[in-house]
Formats: sequence, structure tokens, C-alpha cells
Amino acid sequence: GIVYTTIPIWKKGYRSLFKEHQFDMAVFDSILFPWLFMTKYYFILALLNWICYLSKTFAYKVKYIEKDLRATLVQVFGKIPKLVWLLKDGVEIEVPCEELNVGDTIVVNANEIIPVDGVIVNGTTLIDQRLLTGELQPLQKTVGDQVFAATIVLSDRIFIRVGKSSSQTLVAQLIGQRT
Repeated sequence: GIVYTTIPIWKKGYRSLFKEHQFDMAVFDSILFPWLFMTKYYFILALLNWICYLSKTFAYKVKYIEKDLRATLVQVFGKIPKLVWLLKDGVEIEVPCEELNVGDTIVVNANEIIPVDGVIVNGTTLIDQRLLTGELQPLQKTVGDQVFAATIVLSDRIFIRVGKSSSQTLVAQLIGQRT
């Protein structure tokens, strides 16, 4: 059984060494496994074989989760509003998100998505940020607390000082790293 289950490892080691001209972990395992078998270290061989398959399964699941997370972030990023309410000289004016500068103050009402990363300068609210952090419960945020783009204001109205432009938000960076 051990010989049969190590065949894929030997094939990968052969491909790495003779076709790709690399000495990687598969080549090392292809040498180590027969040596352990010939020296009758069957338990260690079986344990290493199990660890190889476990790590392969784990890597596959991580890749699947990363792909799913990226798809979700892209979907949420598409829902970020293109227009925001900018507070300028005590008056709220609607401007495109791209025209915001660091230090500007924007207004976000209940049930709206926060368009940029920043800090709350006025107001208290509940924010749903489960897509970024995985937290199931909304968090109460108040003056001085950091907020992130693509999170949802669930209650009340808050004023946010822009900390980053829309292209430099945490969500934009997460999407950019995975493309």
C-alpha cells in the first residue's frame, strides 16, 4: 500500500529533476521514501506519506478558500458607491469617489456601504464588516474608530475623515494582491 501511494510522489520527483531540472521537495521525498522502505522504517514512511497527502489536501482547500474570498471581494468592491456625500464648509455635496482627498470628511447614512477607509470623526453606529474580518456580530464604532471600505453602516449616520483614496483601500489591496 505504501509503495502504491508513493507513486504520484515519485512521478512528481522525476518530473522536477529530469524535466524541470529542479531539486525540490518532491525529489527529496522520492529519494527518502525508498530509503526508508529498504531500511524497514515502515512506520516513519507511512507517517511521512500521510503528511504529504494531508499537506496536499490542505493546500488545495486553502487555494479554494482564497479563490472564493477573492470572488466575494470583487463582488463587494463592485457595490461600493461611485458617488459620496462630501462635507465641505458645512454643506453636503455629492461628488465622485475618485475626487476624494485624504483628510476630506464624508457622510455615510444607515444602510449604506462605506466607500473608503478612514476614521469616524462624528457619530456612533453599528458596522457590519463580516466580509473583511469574518465577525458574525456587527461592531459598534464611535469617534476615533477606524472603518474600512466595503463595510456596511447598519444604524445612524456617521462622518468619516478619509484616510486612503479608493484605490488604496484595504479591499482594493486585497483584490490587487490576488490578481
